[in-house]
Order: sequence, then structure tokens, then C-alpha cells
Amino acid sequence: MSKVRRARKAEVQSHSKAVPQALSNVRFKYVFEDNYNPVYANGAYGGPTSQGEVAINFYVERQPVPIEESWTVSPDGTLGKQVSREPQDQEATTIIRFVTGGVIMNRDVAKRIYDFIGRALAQVDDAMTARTGRLEVRRKVDLDEPKAKK
Repeated sequence: MSKVRRARKAEVQSHSKAVPQALSNVRFKYVFEDNYNPVYANGAYGGPTSQGEVAINFYVERQPVPIEESWTVSPDGTLGKQVSREPQDQEATTIIRFVTGGVIMNRDVAKRIYDFIGRALAQVDDAMTARTGRLEVRRKVDLDEPKAKK
């Protein structure tokens, strides 16, 4: 077992021993880094690592933005036709997945986060139902799975 793996195992064991079973209440204080800034993600890519952990990389999916483009200007001052675009080889089918961050976690933490997301989704569903009288969830296809042909 590597030194890093042993250190992580010892850290997990020490954290699990930090809260005695006899406690009936515990208070958590959250400390944020100075540069903490939540970011939007509309997709994720990841899976199991070679160490048996789970890696998830979050991304924002968007169309590519050209570095430069030139347009004609109509007599009324509006843009006319596109004259050039750099890079020229950007295809309409190209999609950029800008990776904004990622996490690697052990199985136990991944399971707790999985359960947390399930509870959070149930709360969102309950709030939507209470507000509208019905649950309207737009199902989004997993961006990493092949899409069915129409």
C-alpha cells in the first residue's frame, strides 16, 4: 500500500473516530477559501479510477467561439455578411466542453454524495409540486451517452 493511500486511510479512520457515538448533537462550521466561487456546470464526465475511487470532472458545454471574424457593414450601419472567421475549420458540429473543476473521492464519500443528491432532488420535486400543483421535470439526456436518432 502506498504512503499516500495509507495516509488517506488513516485520515478517514481518524475522522470517523472524531465524533463519539454518545454525542446527541454536533455543530459544523464551514470555512471557505478566499477565492471560493461556485461555478455552473451542465455536464460531468468521469468514472472509477485505477485506485478504486470515483473521479468526476464538471464541465460547461457550449458552441466554439471564434478567435476573430470579419463582417461587411451595410449602408445603414448593421452587420452584413461574414467575410472571414479564424479558425476557419470550426465546424457547426463542434461542441466545446470547458472543464471547470473536478473531484476524486472514495466509494463511501461518493455514496453519501449520491444519497445527498437524491434527497436534494426530492426536495426540489416537492417544492415544484407545491408551487405548480404538478411535477414538471424536463428529462435531460446524459450528455455522455449516445443520443437516440429521431
